[in-house]
Amino acid sequence: MLRLAGVEVEKGANEVFGGVPYAFAPKILLEPSFAITFAEIKAKFQGKVKIAKCTSMVLGGDPNLPNELTVAGTVIARKQLNFFDHFTEESIDFLPVKAGEAEEIYLIRGYKPSRQL
Repeated sequence: MLRLAGVEVEKGANEVFGGVPYAFAPKILLEPSFAITFAEIKAKFQGKVKIAKCTSMVLGGDPNLPNELTVAGTVIARKQLNFFDHFTEESIDFLPVKAGEAEEIYLIRGYKPSRQL
């Protein structure tokens, strides 16, 4: 949906976890307080916005996104966007897991996040 709204969203490469191929794209959560309809999403992402495949993003409230924005890391913003308050260059990667190495919820998927938000 973000691509349809004009956002450049980088595609991930195929990786195999538990024998199943995944093509991870950026992990993006838009809370209902940020936007519900496509028109609202399109209005929030105006200008030149790029999101790298390694990005994990949670947007809520009214972060007032700038017209030019490139994100490659982790962003959690629920108020006016400020680089020092909301960004970290640490991305959340997904790591393969094997039986006996992780909880069942991760074994079912075959991967787990490298860190939590």
